Amino acid sequence: MKRRKKVTKKKVYQTAMITVALILIVLAFSYWLNTTEWYQPKINELSASYISLNNNNTTDMLKITNLHKLSTRKGKKNSNPCKQDILITGDSNQNYQIVLYHLGNILDDQYVYYQLTSEEATEVTGNLSNAQDTYDGGKSIFEGNLKDGKNWKLKMWVNKKYPGEVKNIAYEIRIKEAGE
Repeated sequence: MKRRKKVTKKKVYQTAMITVALILIVLAFSYWLNTTEWYQPKINELSASYISLNNNNTTDMLKITNLHKLSTRKGKKNSNPCKQDILITGDSNQNYQIVLYHLGNILDDQYVYYQLTSEEATEVTGNLSNAQDTYDGGKSIFEGNLKDGKNWKLKMWVNKKYPGEVKNIAYEIRIKEAGE
């Protein structure tokens, strides 16, 4: 009888240990899934371009993808890979605005910086939290007249002080008539 109790006690102990181990494995896997971003959807740039190009309220789609954590000094350099040249054409007295829209993961706007420079040596620098909100969810970073400048270069980056990971951060650039 004592032997049978020992065997039963040993089996109960083994079953309990296996159960605890399985629970720990499930908890560790759940924690890992919640802290990584590998399972989050990626931007399908082809379909995103297709959708935007069929929108009658916008121009051809310009975008800046995969923003990096950089210091302000490095973000303003030409070596910053997250940049886009913008050529604006139209009537010489036409007013326009440059508007940015989130495409990928959304980041707190206070960490997203931009620099907009023109051939005429005009420079606009700031973060998106200071940009004017538009009625359709965008951020207007510049309003001007075609006589003020037509060729622009936009550079964007995430402040290196951002505490989280920077993955799949992208913005669409739209040129609109002012007041639209």
